[in-house]
Amino acid sequence: MSIKSKEELINYLHKGAKKELFIGVENEKFLFDQTTNSRADYSKVKEVLNYLKKFGWQEITEGENLIGLKNNGKNISLEPGNQIELSGAKLKNIHEACSESFVFLDELKKACKELNLKMISVGFDPISKIENIPKNIPVRSLPGCGRRRAITVRNFSMASIISFSAKFNSRLSS
Repeated sequence: MSIKSKEELINYLHKGAKKELFIGVENEKFLFDQTTNSRADYSKVKEVLNYLKKFGWQEITEGENLIGLKNNGKNISLEPGNQIELSGAKLKNIHEACSESFVFLDELKKACKELNLKMISVGFDPISKIENIPKNIPVRSLPGCGRRRAITVRNFSMASIISFSAKFNSRLSS
């Protein structure tokens, strides 16, 4: 498809818009040991996940490994460098998304205080060297494959984001 004007682009996006619109937020945090400033390893992140269960989160496991939590359409998962990520529920407005993020951050702050950790919300880890990033995490499926997998895992190990999502239909109806 070739788009030749602003109006064609607007019409294309309009046709692909879903009838029911929801928003979602992904919120990633780096976790560091309060004393050493080293990135939290899997055993420490697992303690965080276990602590969060007191707020109503249920385990997501793969075999014997705790790989995340779920609660009312929300998920907490681990990223390749032990970043902890909230994938929010489908929400109707930004106010609900803000509230959801606030609750998650409050729960995570309580866990960090109890477990002598600190969290940092920045786009890129300003402290760790790539060779010092914990690698012993059980992850269900890492993005990337083949020759690019090592680069992808390395890049995801060093990044942490907060993102907003509004989705369109992938196929247009005639």
